[in-house]
Amino acid sequence: MNPLRMVVVVVLAVLAGGASAQTDRALVARFERAYADGAYERAAAVATTIAERHDHSSVWAYNAACAHARAGSLDDAKGWITACAQRGFQGVRSFETDEDLDPIRGTPEFEAALAMVRAAARARLEEFQEAARGHEHPSWVPEGASADNPVPLLIAMHGTGGRGEEMLGVWKDACERLGVAIIAPDGLRPSGAGYAWTYRDESEWMIKDLIERVAAGMPVDTSRVVLTGFSQGANISMPAGIDHARLFVGVIPVCGHYEAQIVDLFRLQEAANASRFDVVFG
Repeated sequence: MNPLRMVVVVVLAVLAGGASAQTDRALVARFERAYADGAYERAAAVATTIAERHDHSSVWAYNAACAHARAGSLDDAKGWITACAQRGFQGVRSFETDEDLDPIRGTPEFEAALAMVRAAARARLEEFQEAARGHEHPSWVPEGASADNPVPLLIAMHGTGGRGEEMLGVWKDACERLGVAIIAPDGLRPSGAGYAWTYRDESEWMIKDLIERVAAGMPVDTSRVVLTGFSQGANISMPAGIDHARLFVGVIPVCGHYEAQIVDLFRLQEAANASRFDVVFG
């Protein structure tokens, strides 16, 4: 199931307040249980209730569309996917890859909604790119590294609410022992006391951009890049490593979760056969 539907929607509780908040939390729990059990009609009914109550929420319109599609209520699914796009949904990767939407994929309603989401995502990504290029991400280079002696590079992705400096602290001793440079980017989307990787297209763009930019500014060998991530960072590192396997010699996801609809074993093996690619499960 897509991780968007596994989040406990704190925003709903804050907006609703009091007893109403309790009702929202109970509904979210009912929805998650029903979806996990494959009781899609029940999940669709609950998601519809939440999406109607919070008529600004694009995520709950998305959840309602997925649940109705799974339940076979295709007209309702198409209506909610349209509402999702109209409410400003920007998670283009979910739209493009979520198997739950396959029953309506290719319909005029889905294609129109997808076009709207892609346009919103492009605008959002452009804003993110501008902010990211002006941000100084934590990094470290071992002594002795130079243009004549470039060293391998580790890119370390923090978890939800984390910061790059925390990942730098975790990995620096190992990098120093091994003679490896490290860059630990900040996700830039505020979350708690730190940041989150809210959108997969943003995180993948940042990884590729960092590799390109560090090649010009740090004495690193970009043919020897390892990608790692903790928690949400691990969830990002796995599909990024598979989809862009030629950029990395290894991927180390730590305490993440595996999503078959994004990274299946066939694609994993295919990527391994196509490049110098190793995957280490932490």
